[in-house]
Amino acid sequence: IQDLQRDSAYLRDLNSWFRGFVPMNNIAVAVIREHKPVGKLGVIVRPSSADPGLPASVSVIPVDEDHVSLSHPATRESDVYRHIAGFLRSPLTESRLRRSASIRSTTLGGS
Repeated sequence: IQDLQRDSAYLRDLNSWFRGFVPMNNIAVAVIREHKPVGKLGVIVRPSSADPGLPASVSVIPVDEDHVSLSHPATRESDVYRHIAGFLRSPLTESRLRRSASIRSTTLGGS
């Protein structure tokens, strides 16, 4: 849990690695951040921390959810579900997913 505290060295290193890994591997990324507090704990991931620092083409989308509900969309009509479904259905994402599956298949000896 200590590694997940705000401004931890582990999270800074992870963010630095991620910012290099994404463009190097042509990975499509969707960034959605919470806007509501979780009870007395407040907002778990602050807006500045939710931004992974990727190019401007990757925007951070705030949704009216808390840290818990963000990971468990209540319905298919929820903002979180619609954003993720739209991202997964986008032509760019589909192309990257197909290419990734092809690379894995080739690497693992599949046809």
